[in-house]
Amino acid sequence: MKHCIKCNTELADKSKYCNECGKNQSTDEYDNQDSYDEREDNYTRSPVYNTKPEYRENSDYGDANNFNAKRKHSPILIICLIVTVIVIVGGVVALGLLSAHKYTSDDLKYQDIPASTKSVTPEVTKTEPAKTAKSAIVGKLHQKVIVPDIRYGTYEIEINSITLTTERNKYSKVKPVEVYKVNYTYKLLSSGTSTHGLYVSSFASFDSTGESGEGYPGGTGDYPKPLTIIGTKCSADTFVAVKNKSSFINLVLDYSVTNDSGHMIFKIPTK
Repeated sequence: MKHCIKCNTELADKSKYCNECGKNQSTDEYDNQDSYDEREDNYTRSPVYNTKPEYRENSDYGDANNFNAKRKHSPILIICLIVTVIVIVGGVVALGLLSAHKYTSDDLKYQDIPASTKSVTPEVTKTEPAKTAKSAIVGKLHQKVIVPDIRYGTYEIEINSITLTTERNKYSKVKPVEVYKVNYTYKLLSSGTSTHGLYVSSFASFDSTGESGEGYPGGTGDYPKPLTIIGTKCSADTFVAVKNKSSFINLVLDYSVTNDSGHMIFKIPTK
């Protein structure tokens, strides 16, 4: 008795086909069919390939009994894989560069800065006072002083005399202790921007104690006149009232300079 090579159904020795599954018993792909063990009611066979596959280098099968057909990869899939690898590698490199830059920047923050590059707050430089605008031009009695007035023109001025006077103006509200009559002369040296000409009319004053005086409505005297012709001059009188008896009077005259105002001072003794 023999058994079906497919379903193991018991068959007659001369049976070519299985009565159960219809398997052709003469096309057995196994060589050793006679290993039937009647005592154990089973049989064992060792499968053997009739023909071994041809060995090819770089094939996808490990041995001749475990053959797998070589896979063919799509070109599009290969390109996608290459692009993915490039993107991943590029990302890793970029992250590395950014990280290196960050650590470098952080390190620089804590490094000692060379002395040549440290920010130093410059010390305030003391400058000398300007000698034009607010610097006083100081003169004396009978001294000719040139005044650089850009508005009324450059001119020359001189204090000719100062005289204590007893004349009083009964209509004035000023109640001075002393009143002085001052005679002066001014001369036009060059024209300024004003079309009205040079006109020197009055002085401010302060006495020897430093207290400010003021102009006093004058009595008899010469009045100033405008000068427009270069080289002409004018002599005039002005009255100055002070509140204290003084050994000298400071006469102050303002004049115009660029973007500022200057002044000159005549220190005139009263005795």
